[in-house]
Amino acid sequence: RHHTVYRFDQRGTGLSDREFPGKGIDEFVDDLAAIADATGADRVPIFTASQGVAVALKFAARYPDRVGPMVLYGGYAQGRFVRGTEASHDEARAHLAMVRSGWGQRGSAFMEMFSTLFIPEATPEQSEDFIKLQLASATAVGAVKLREVIDTFDVTDILSEVRAPVLLIHGRGDRVQPVEQSQLMARCIPNAQLITTDSINHVPLPHDPAWELLMRETERFLLENAPVV
Repeated sequence: RHHTVYRFDQRGTGLSDREFPGKGIDEFVDDLAAIADATGADRVPIFTASQGVAVALKFAARYPDRVGPMVLYGGYAQGRFVRGTEASHDEARAHLAMVRSGWGQRGSAFMEMFSTLFIPEATPEQSEDFIKLQLASATAVGAVKLREVIDTFDVTDILSEVRAPVLLIHGRGDRVQPVEQSQLMARCIPNAQLITTDSINHVPLPHDPAWELLMRETERFLLENAPVV
């Protein structure tokens, strides 16, 4: 049986308009709704990570009849600016400073710190590809604007309204988004499972043992929750 996978570049990145008009999460949810419309599917299974998790959850709460099983990796319900601690606010400001000063710049000390946060176990080749991908995906100005918005995401008020089956997967050592965020979501989403891994990488890497677990559990969960035809 063949399945079609749809991927899209969020606003301000990739092949989407590089000008970033986004002001809040609702615009991102509208974008996801447009993609779902374009697929023509009645219920759309969703795999997403990091800031895409909050967007997908709000979409699921708003359109419960349009969402199938959801696999959410390394995500969060609360952005850094709304977690209520000075440490999280400091972290948000530090990330903004790293993006402003070193986005896509080889040899930049800021870029080295940024890469170490996201993929601490990367090979030199993977780190180099990570930097190349940054330049290909967004401008430095656009990346700053995007980060300013996604660090204000807060979907804690709608978690109890999500009716889709949800699998949360998170590395216990993730230095970008803490595992406590997935634990929060697992407590508040009615039909949620949480699997934690030993990984310290925010971006999954093929040589990380957590990669195999992520692939295996994603396939299992989607098959177990596939619609009966």
